Amino acid sequence: MAGVIQKIRDKAGFAVLLIGISLLIFILTDLLQSNAFIQELIWGRSDVVARIGSEEIKYSEYNQLYERARRNQGDFDDPIVEEQIRNAVWQQLLSDRLYQIEAKLAGLQ
Repeated sequence: MAGVIQKIRDKAGFAVLLIGISLLIFILTDLLQSNAFIQELIWGRSDVVARIGSEEIKYSEYNQLYERARRNQGDFDDPIVEEQIRNAVWQQLLSDRLYQIEAKLAGLQ
């Protein structure tokens, strides 16, 4: 019995080290996944806001369409109107992209 307890004591340091490394990896993984700044440092800046299949929609594309729609709307200070414009531009961008994908699949493009 004393031999078994001694074996456990001998391997306790290894077990503590293994648990410590596991906790460190867990914390680092969570940190890397949740922190956008660190993600940009590691993987580079990406302005992709949506992906439909292999097609990507970039923020710059969305923002360009939004600014154009906002200029067409004229001056306004109503946040509700601004939100409606954002939603309309986003829905139009998604619809256009989906139609393009469907047209490619149908052989029309």
